Amino acid sequence: MPTTSAAKAPATVLVVFGASGDLTKRLLMPALYNLAGNHLLDEEFEVIGISRSAMSDAEFQGKQAEFMSTFTQQRSGDSSQKLDEVAWKWLEKRLSYTSASFTEDDTYQQLSKRLGKRNAVFFLAVPHEAFLPIVNGLHANGLMQQGKNTSRRVVIEKPFGHDHASAINLNQHMLGMFKEEQIYRIDHYLGKETVQNISALRFGNRLFESTWNGEHIESVQITAAETVGVEGRGSFYEPTGALRDMIVNHLFQVLSLITMEPPATKSADAIRTEKAKAIQSIVPLSETDLQHDVVRGQYTAGTVNGKDVPGYTQEDSVAPISGTETYLAMRLKLDTPRWKDVPFYLRTGKRLATRKTEIVITFKQPTTWTQDPVAANTLVLRLQPEEGITLFVNAKVPGQTQELQSVALDFGYKNAFELKPNTGYESLLYDVFIGDQTLYNRADIIEAGWEKIQPILDAVAQNKLKLHPYAAGSEGPQIADNLPCRSGHEWRKLV
Repeated sequence: MPTTSAAKAPATVLVVFGASGDLTKRLLMPALYNLAGNHLLDEEFEVIGISRSAMSDAEFQGKQAEFMSTFTQQRSGDSSQKLDEVAWKWLEKRLSYTSASFTEDDTYQQLSKRLGKRNAVFFLAVPHEAFLPIVNGLHANGLMQQGKNTSRRVVIEKPFGHDHASAINLNQHMLGMFKEEQIYRIDHYLGKETVQNISALRFGNRLFESTWNGEHIESVQITAAETVGVEGRGSFYEPTGALRDMIVNHLFQVLSLITMEPPATKSADAIRTEKAKAIQSIVPLSETDLQHDVVRGQYTAGTVNGKDVPGYTQEDSVAPISGTETYLAMRLKLDTPRWKDVPFYLRTGKRLATRKTEIVITFKQPTTWTQDPVAANTLVLRLQPEEGITLFVNAKVPGQTQELQSVALDFGYKNAFELKPNTGYESLLYDVFIGDQTLYNRADIIEAGWEKIQPILDAVAQNKLKLHPYAAGSEGPQIADNLPCRSGHEWRKLV
């Protein structure tokens, strides 16, 4: 998140559509509280919440305050951690609420009068079906028109589209009304410090910069494992699934940061251009690839963390016979000189053995020193939890032999830096206030991701990809082990 050494953001009005929802309370408000605590918000900063639910300003403020009272304790794991009352009171008095319809012009006309010529950010914390009515309303009523000293920006949460065609249509629709530099397509994974650190690790350390290629790297794994189920969001998850929810968004973002070429400059467009090229270079999946390099799974009843949990089809708002995957693993390659013949293994799933998001980069076997097989050097980037980096290297075992043993060199964020409880939205909100799109997706990045998974979506629609059951609390479908095994590799164990 931005530090106190960062400049204060310009005076801005943050308009949150869907302000009565969970995202505002759980992610946006704590992030704004942290920014306020670091004195990064202007005195003229203001939040206008808009939703259909009837609520007064005081009720809206009280609802946010109720959650904030436990936020710092939950995030820090310290029950004695207290809310910074000064920071919260500063923010709370800048919160207001309006009950209004997203489809009526009067909503936007009243909002326009209230904003005047001030800078504004419109944050769409709403289901995807509400995107178009809101952006149409903003456009039709002139709310996105910018003046010489006035900025207007819109932030859109995932999912940005449902398939390749709908992503293209949504981009074309928005770009027909707004400029690309006004559109901020958010992926909250990019707000994580550990994800942002991927580029710093690559380009800020000669040790890795010179070996970050297929000449030295044997394989790469990206894992996003969850212990939770659909958490009462069955109606959202049923038409979505793991592929749309995680792979095309979060994991492809991580993949692009690992594989992109060094950008010509540190500008947002230079970085995003290289990210787009990386995703576009993914080798298209053939029909044969789909059968051998993609595994879909769905959790059945089992035990997670010592607690019995139901199967996916027993969850609320889930069809009793459902074809939605809660697990997806895939093997892919990139058609670039840097990554020629290097396999990338991606997997994500719900109700797995543990909660863990990590990148595992396995280097090629040493070619000198000993004829005996030794462990390959492995770099593990722990994105969450226990954020940090572990590098496994070989060292000589003390004694009279030349035996080597793999040992871990470990770095933990909480040991090296003073980390405050945060949601990952701090950097994302700060950047949209100052107009920095580095951590936001451009249209071509979004469309490239959907294009690469479209063959999987088509195969699923045609019932050509089997859905494999796996017990809740396990490591996923056993058949997924075949993806790395065929190349002499194996998944890093979750536990």
